[in-house]
Amino acid sequence: MRAAVFALTEQGAVLAKVIKQAVPQAVAVFLPERMKREYASEDWHFFSHFGSALQESFACYDALVCIMATGIVVRTLAPLLKDKLADPAVVVCDERGSFAISLLSGHVGGGNFFTRQLAEAIGAQPVITTATDVEGRLAPDAFAGQLALLPWPKTRIKTINKALLEREKIDYLVSPFLSHRDFYVKELVKWQLPYREKAEYSYHVCLCPRDELPEEHEVPDKTLYLTPPRLIAGVGCRRNVPKELVWQALENACQKIGRDISFLDAMASVSVKADEAGLLAAARELGVAIEFYEAELLQQRTEEFHLHQSGFVKRQVGTGNVCEAAAICEGLRHSERIRFALPKTKYEQVTVALLWCW
Repeated sequence: MRAAVFALTEQGAVLAKVIKQAVPQAVAVFLPERMKREYASEDWHFFSHFGSALQESFACYDALVCIMATGIVVRTLAPLLKDKLADPAVVVCDERGSFAISLLSGHVGGGNFFTRQLAEAIGAQPVITTATDVEGRLAPDAFAGQLALLPWPKTRIKTINKALLEREKIDYLVSPFLSHRDFYVKELVKWQLPYREKAEYSYHVCLCPRDELPEEHEVPDKTLYLTPPRLIAGVGCRRNVPKELVWQALENACQKIGRDISFLDAMASVSVKADEAGLLAAARELGVAIEFYEAELLQQRTEEFHLHQSGFVKRQVGTGNVCEAAAICEGLRHSERIRFALPKTKYEQVTVALLWCW
């Protein structure tokens, strides 16, 4: 997950720095331009107009943290809201760090989980208001958010969650044709959800591959489907890197998000690496396609998504960010719904970023 933290005051800027250092997510900090001189040594962003900066960042980050009054955030974000399955998580903190409020995309976007994680890191009180969380019931869309599953159709989320609050029995079923089926069954057991081989009750949550979904008008009234995303690896590397180092980097990156390397569906890099034998061999052995994107497009995505840039890399290949930008390009080729599973991570001669794409 990539997060952006916005602050408006000096005290808020202090808390923003604490958050950047305390949470495990990759964090970018945004402050008013009047603070630029004071924080010139920090690799931060500065804005002349808060509303414009927040709106520009809305589609670029997986989570937004706003250190300010909740009303300011609500009024600024209201015109931007599209879909609870696609909007980023939004958390609001007061400038003293006393409270962390999960404001948007608490379940599928991981906002509630991130709020608790953030609150623990800075010593704040998490404020979670979703009914299933308040009642201590794990909603299927919250479970989906933790495993990067996409709930479908959206209308059934409300149906199943209402049944959950009314103490109805719900079956969790897993298609025999679901890739990595054993992994998902183990996750259901780990989260103490009622997994069954055959349905026993009228309400169902079904984990299945995308191509197994029925037409929306054919979906039973009491059924919600959860489908896995594509997992894309953006890869940057040194010249003549051996396949073994590429493979090791991909393995380690996947382990960081609780998956193994067999979950990868695609790879992507910059076009000047299209003849790299190690990259090509790793993709071939994995049995996945690898796409190469021109440096100009990667630089465009780097700037659009506020990705961290390396001057050395830009001089060498023409773009300041390879792995994250390449993953974004490949993800957007398939869908507008993308989210970082792992931001840029450095390994020996290789950098890797992992991206979910639905």
